[in-house]
Amino acid sequence: MASGMDDQRLGSIGERIADARKVQGLTQQALALKVPVSLSLLRKIEQGSRDATPAFVATVAKVLGVSVSELTGQPYDQHGEHRDRIHGLIPSLRRALTYWDLPPEDVGQVRPLSVLVAEAEKVAAMRRGPSTWVWLRYCRGC
Repeated sequence: MASGMDDQRLGSIGERIADARKVQGLTQQALALKVPVSLSLLRKIEQGSRDATPAFVATVAKVLGVSVSELTGQPYDQHGEHRDRIHGLIPSLRRALTYWDLPPEDVGQVRPLSVLVAEAEKVAAMRRGPSTWVWLRYCRGC
């Protein structure tokens, strides 16, 4: 079954459920009875006109004897024939999240203590601004 599921990783959850159901030799009606769920809902999910909830996917996976990851297509195929496009973006995303407030070229530059103290005092003054004072005053009465 694993090889059939690998070929279908690019399909929808509904398509993977239908494939796994067929491998087990079950009809839609038989699977609907085992899950239990209405036959019309199962058909809609397999056809892609309704979304499968996480609880539904977990129950179907248990009934069919497959893992939830096989039905959801997770984890993404990082090394196989159908490498997912998203993995090409992960290094850039990781870098952007790591340096969201500090550009990578400035990592090695340490600011002098006097600059850091001045910036900290500026932030503290901004924090003590009028809007903060009104909020603190209001909350003391709570």
